[in-house]
Amino acid sequence: MTLLSVRGLTLALGGREILAGVDLEIEAGTVTGLVGASGSGKSLAALAMMGLAPEGAATGGSVRLGGQELQGAPEADLCRIRGRDIAMIFQEPLAALDPLRTIGDQVAETLLIHRAAPRAEARARAARMLARVGLGPDQVPPGRYPHELSGGQRQRVAIAMAVALRPRLLIADEPTTALDVVTQAGILRLLGGLVAAEGMALLLISHDLAVVAGMAGRVAVMEGGRIVEAGPARDLIARPAHPATQALVSAAGHRPARAAAPAPEPDAPPLLECRAVTRSYPLPRPHPFALRPRQLALDRVSLTLARGESVGVVGASGSGKSTLARAILGLDPIDAGEITLGGARIDPARMPRALRARMQAVFQDPYASFDPRQSVGRLIAEPFHLAPEVPAAERQDRVAEALRDVGLSPDDAGRRIHAFSGGQRQRIALARALVLRPDLIVLDEAVSALDLAVRARILDLLAGLQARHGLSYLFIGHDLGVVGAITDRVIVLEAGRIVEAGPTAQLLAAPEHPHTQALVAAIPHLPRP
Repeated sequence: MTLLSVRGLTLALGGREILAGVDLEIEAGTVTGLVGASGSGKSLAALAMMGLAPEGAATGGSVRLGGQELQGAPEADLCRIRGRDIAMIFQEPLAALDPLRTIGDQVAETLLIHRAAPRAEARARAARMLARVGLGPDQVPPGRYPHELSGGQRQRVAIAMAVALRPRLLIADEPTTALDVVTQAGILRLLGGLVAAEGMALLLISHDLAVVAGMAGRVAVMEGGRIVEAGPARDLIARPAHPATQALVSAAGHRPARAAAPAPEPDAPPLLECRAVTRSYPLPRPHPFALRPRQLALDRVSLTLARGESVGVVGASGSGKSTLARAILGLDPIDAGEITLGGARIDPARMPRALRARMQAVFQDPYASFDPRQSVGRLIAEPFHLAPEVPAAERQDRVAEALRDVGLSPDDAGRRIHAFSGGQRQRIALARALVLRPDLIVLDEAVSALDLAVRARILDLLAGLQARHGLSYLFIGHDLGVVGAITDRVIVLEAGRIVEAGPTAQLLAAPEHPHTQALVAAIPHLPRP
């Protein structure tokens, strides 16, 4: 039985057509995937279906839920439908949750707004719902606040809020994009279990065809604001007809062409060396007169990185990856051990600018790491404060060269960062890292937020830059599939310790440690035809 029927859905914003006649049908009790590259209109289509189009948008077409027309319905009617009959899980749970309210109160709020239960009963049902999504009161009490939870736990809270009233249709918009692969697999299993237990329909929106294909019976592909192909998941993957679908299938298994790492010269010291690095953080005192406990984030971590080599550091969220990156970059002190770059010791308290200039970083969210008020040329030139000896005229030439290196035009130097797409912003972040011609670039989750097609182009770009400039990469990520495509060796962290290390191909083919095996098993793959 058809639960949701969308016919000719259109949306225009500022005179520009964003959605151009979207047609979609979802059966009750089924999982339907909606996939497409960034900017294809997936999220806007979902918002328009719920009557949540941006202010000033003009919409048209028909959206029928169980035979009831939602397009043009009074806002009061839509408010009664949202949460009770149709609910949505958003991509970034930290932004969707109220930081000033406990998670128990936020789940109970859905019940109270729809007058489904009095306050005491709503709180009891909220606690039961949190336990059902894996947040039992013995581990995560309902009195916790969102900032006290991990990313996966916050996403589970968002799911509990969305399913509290057992809606007939659940829309999940990129619910696992920023999560590590193990947590992602757990969230997808949870959603699948809720669909099976409650009989609800699920619309799973993602840019990752492999993630969607593992759950959905049917998949629809969006491009340019319209559905360009739809059908059973296995048939669509085995025989993609539209170029957009073909590109998604190709990007899911893309591996850049990389030259083998150069053989180190005899007796040559490594470019980067970490020896028994230990780092801990203070925790709140359990009571005013108690000693302050400490959380061990890195436990005697040792690694080396040769010139021209790529080494991956992987692990689940909270394993210590980003702590290690900050220590290597000289941004955080360490409690014990030693880190050297080219034989020079890295010490945040006494680190010369010339040593800092030999290392650069590319972060996960390029937009958040740039000042939106500055021009791209000024942003790329920012690292020159570490090299005051470079004259102003040469700086302009280097900025232009860095832009060309990453496939952009020197004319882009005069534009602002908001004028670029996500993939272009990541290219600009790479240009900023290249402008000082460093020996080492630390990439901290640098492609995890990108759609697969853009990710493939960025990985190709990284491989090409390494070949041209002899760069060394320390590639930090949670997805062994991505890290495996760009590295020569991999180090696996768990709870701040290295539990396994070795050549990338060997480690992926035959992981030995249970944590590595879990990471490899959680890599999403397209189903075989």
